[in-house]
Amino acid sequence: MTHRSKSILAVSILCSLPVAAAWAQPAITAINSDLLPRSGRLSITGTGFGTEGTVLVADSPSWVSTWTDTRIVAYVPEEAPLGSTSVVVDVGGQQSNAVPLDVTTRQADGRVRWIFEIDSEFIDYRPAEAPDGTLYVHGYSLEGGGEGRVFAISPDGALLWIQKEVHWAAYVPPIAGPDGAVYVGSTDGLTRISPAGEIDWNFDGSVGIAASAGIGPDGTVFTAFETGTTGAVALDPATGELLWSNAEHTMICSGCSNELRLGPSTTGGPIDRMYVYWNSLWAFSLDGDFLWQGFADQDPGHEVGIGSDGTLYAPHGDELVAYSALDGSFLWTANSPWNAYISDVEVGPDDTLYFVSDSGSIDAFDSQTQTSIWHHDIELAYLRRPSVSPDGGIFLTSGGGTCNTPSGDCVISFVKAFETTAGQELWHLDLDEIWDPEFRSITWDHARVSADSRTAYFTGFILGNGDGSDERSLLWAIELGETDIFSDGFESGDTSAWSMTVP
Repeated sequence: MTHRSKSILAVSILCSLPVAAAWAQPAITAINSDLLPRSGRLSITGTGFGTEGTVLVADSPSWVSTWTDTRIVAYVPEEAPLGSTSVVVDVGGQQSNAVPLDVTTRQADGRVRWIFEIDSEFIDYRPAEAPDGTLYVHGYSLEGGGEGRVFAISPDGALLWIQKEVHWAAYVPPIAGPDGAVYVGSTDGLTRISPAGEIDWNFDGSVGIAASAGIGPDGTVFTAFETGTTGAVALDPATGELLWSNAEHTMICSGCSNELRLGPSTTGGPIDRMYVYWNSLWAFSLDGDFLWQGFADQDPGHEVGIGSDGTLYAPHGDELVAYSALDGSFLWTANSPWNAYISDVEVGPDDTLYFVSDSGSIDAFDSQTQTSIWHHDIELAYLRRPSVSPDGGIFLTSGGGTCNTPSGDCVISFVKAFETTAGQELWHLDLDEIWDPEFRSITWDHARVSADSRTAYFTGFILGNGDGSDERSLLWAIELGETDIFSDGFESGDTSAWSMTVP
């Protein structure tokens, strides 16, 4: 063969390679279930998927969260017709074999209105809720180097969009603004995502983000970063432009990752304070002035509760402590008699303080008289910090999902609801039994209760699901409206045993 013939042959082979790759036939080997609801999670395995393409369910394109050459995770479109249909993978115009799928509606199960499976290995924070009820969840997976994903879900459990360009894992809780945009923090940046799922802007703080966004009365966005050139900041919500920063003080945060708090400094006054928990609690004016530093001996990572008069409440071991919003001075300490660490504090609409302890107790405390309203032992450890409904009627906590009990038995993940007047238990849900007894799950963070006090949203992730090849997390929507009061035998504690310390 001549040199010219060899060259022609080589060129011919090289030219044919991209064409062959482009026309490779994708093939579906299996899907995770042949019966899924609309917005149900569809895990597809096979070959020849390449790096991108489209998943079609009854010819409707699906939202896709994961795409590799051998595995895809997508969601059944809301537009898919009910009944028998098929799933097809389209890669560059080449379609795979069609796999049958039955599409159903989402079904409630008692109090559980719906469960959404999130294609993320971990969900560390409760969802954000927009004014129209849209929920935002920021999850991440260690697979792929900690890829972060933000999901938007309607109040009835429909997937609205997925945004995957959010840098990395969730470092702080997501927060929704009054216009429906969501603010998510990851590594050293804060990102604003529009209600339609488009990234509006990203603010680079140059160092680790230490608190969620907080939305001021005029829409200004506040957040904070660790020691460096940034510190506490205020941002223009439309552009992400830096309005001010205050980094003159040393701010250290190890495992903070909390929700930034805004509150008034006086009874009936305007929102004029910004609080960030670094190595201690730092207070700033909304104009960026450093005001005071307090709680210096506290553990980092707490979220302070704020009363209607601006008083700040936080745990300190087994103590409940109150501080002045004006200067951070100590007001009083209530010492519990149980020698048990208490959770962060939830403040009800009437300024009642609610918390749980690591000994399996729940409490309501009068912030005005500094006396216990009620205390109950429910004999279940691993309680999550409580949430109180906006109308002040229901106290929620969750727990379980562990086998570290003295007997070695596993505690099924649960949610408990109590009325707030006397702490009477209203109902109890075993979440694992409702979702899938084959797997164990664990709730994480406290609930986000809807603005109308009718629904509680809990996030969590699955434990011990096989070989780890199909990791996912969960978002539960739980109905609060109707009550079935019953007692499961908790004991009332001594409500007079608190000892008080005042200046």
